[in-house]
Amino acid sequence: MLNSGYNMFLFHSTVLHLTEITPDTFRIRLSNPENFARQFISGQFVMVNVAGTSHLDPFLKRPFSISRLRPDGFELLIKVVGRGTKILQHMSVGKALSVHGPLGNGYPVHLIKKERKIMLVAGGIGIASIISLLDYCLESSYPLQNINLILGSRTDSELIIIDEFLELAEKGLTLSISTDDGSKGHQGMVTDLVSRQLQNTGENPIIFSCGPLPMLAALGKLAMEESCPCFLSLESRMACGFGACLGCITRKKTKDNRHPWVKVCNDGPVFDAATLML
Repeated sequence: MLNSGYNMFLFHSTVLHLTEITPDTFRIRLSNPENFARQFISGQFVMVNVAGTSHLDPFLKRPFSISRLRPDGFELLIKVVGRGTKILQHMSVGKALSVHGPLGNGYPVHLIKKERKIMLVAGGIGIASIISLLDYCLESSYPLQNINLILGSRTDSELIIIDEFLELAEKGLTLSISTDDGSKGHQGMVTDLVSRQLQNTGENPIIFSCGPLPMLAALGKLAMEESCPCFLSLESRMACGFGACLGCITRKKTKDNRHPWVKVCNDGPVFDAATLML
């Protein structure tokens, strides 16, 4: 996996396109340097100065998963949760932004073999990170029949870009949906749906997931019980994005407990679930 200390860029980017998906979610496309796509690994992120290139308010950059590469740039899929994301939501095309990335360790794509099934589990806006991995599989001619995509949200109105996944389901992708209120698919926690499917099929796919921390903690525990390799992309507040500020540390399992802390930005955001204390 690529470490964020190398092969990253600090660059001025231009807003190329912005599309509202729901009142509080949107897709934004940004320009990038020539070698950006060659350095990118699915699961990595960027730090974006939402104030632009000539202002310092807000002062701190915001971290966002890179959801998709495009010929002219890269896309972010963003949910409005605070002042920074609200500013980005109303950004005009042509606006210049300062961007740092790609950052962090991505998903271990070298483990994805055509003879081994995978399960992609996305909770809420965690789908942004999972899309990049799904795109990697499609570009690598990985069999759609071996992909099980499971989406979880509080209600059906929060299931974004679902039409894209329905089209893939018609071509062989296994698609399952869980909502807390039962407005779409299975009613209950997404991990309940994962558990049911693992037990019914008797398979032990490689699990890749991104979403809220409680969901990831429950999924990691479930994966260990079912002997499934599991890799989790953690969401965290970050100030720098490359390990200097220590603002995004999390606990890791160690035999001697001498180094129990790791940085989500630099050591992650993708971790082997078996190594984490969640």
